[in-house]
Amino acid sequence: MIPTEQDRLYRSFIENLGFEVVGFMGDPDDYSTFVYKSKEKEKKRVIKIAAEGKDRDLQWQFRHVVNENEILDRATNIPNIVRKCSYHTGQQGGYTIAAVVREFIYGRLLRDFPKVKRKLNSEQQMALENMIRTLHQEGMALFDIHARNIVVDRNDTPYLIDVGTALRRDKISKGYFASRVRRDLIDLDALFEKYC
Repeated sequence: MIPTEQDRLYRSFIENLGFEVVGFMGDPDDYSTFVYKSKEKEKKRVIKIAAEGKDRDLQWQFRHVVNENEILDRATNIPNIVRKCSYHTGQQGGYTIAAVVREFIYGRLLRDFPKVKRKLNSEQQMALENMIRTLHQEGMALFDIHARNIVVDRNDTPYLIDVGTALRRDKISKGYFASRVRRDLIDLDALFEKYC
């Protein structure tokens, strides 16, 4: 069950932005981030939202949303990454709230591929590998390459849909960035081993 107070706060903020909330998309057992399917006129959108607070969980959630906004701004020309539509901050219920609005990609999460007996093909693998390598060349490392963060659209194009834990090379030490790049490549290989 979604924590009611936070859900009401977030839904109110989203509606005040002019969106209609269609449903909650996050993991029902994990409220590390709140993600809602919404509509803006007739277009479906995904809104990741968080409130800044004194609680450690709230602080992490807020940083995650703010960071996702910064990373999506830097990754606008990298293919196979979900596109940001807008970013909003404001006050609601005594909290500072941040919300990143992204395009809604019609498709299937990679983690659900085994249920429908599907696997990634070589073109999809190449697209994901090129996207990760381009992110690294642009000075960003993910550290969160998981099947729950990749959706394959109706045209069989894979997209990374969560970059909130990514780090920028200019904000961390060179050694730590290099270790994150290596970890991304290891995680990508593990993903391919399971889903290809």
